[in-house]
Parts: sequence; C-alpha cells; structure tokens
Amino acid sequence: MKVSTSVLIGPSGSGKTTLLSILACVLASSEGQLSITDSVVNFSDKSSLTEVRRQKLGFIFQHAQLLPFMIIEDNLAIVGRNAGMAEADFNNG
Repeated sequence: MKVSTSVLIGPSGSGKTTLLSILACVLASSEGQLSITDSVVNFSDKSSLTEVRRQKLGFIFQHAQLLPFMIIEDNLAIVGRNAGMAEADFNNG
C-alpha cells in the first residue's frame, strides 16, 4: 500500500473548505465531476452518495462525537455495523 500525506494551504476565502466539502461529497461542484476509485460520483442520487460516503470515505472530525459511556472500540464498531461489515472484520475479540 502506497502511503502519502497531502497538505491543503491557502489564504482565507481561497476555497479550501469548499474543496474539502466537495471531496467529502457534502457539496456538489458547479462545474466538472468528482471521481473516487474510478467511479464518477452522482450528486443527484442521495442513496448513491450515502454508499460512497459509507464505503469509500473516512472522516476525522476536530471534535469527536463519541458515546461517552462506551469504549473507543465499541464506538468504532457502530460505524462498522452501519457500513454492513461483518463483526469479524472490525472486532478483535
């Protein structure tokens, strides 16, 4: 697996947040198209967008919205279950 790090920098108002929102399939661009793993994202099909977000994207939020009464592994397992993963795929024990 090839690993890389990218940095997005620019002055206020240059479109950094807009670009990230488009890449996250939260906003549609006014021109062009977005391809993820060689598939064009259909922004007009909400169920297709949900599948793209669930199967191909990962989000790391500045402020994690974890359930405080659960350990981190159980919080993450909720995401796996919602994505339709088998318990063995995300649970070590």
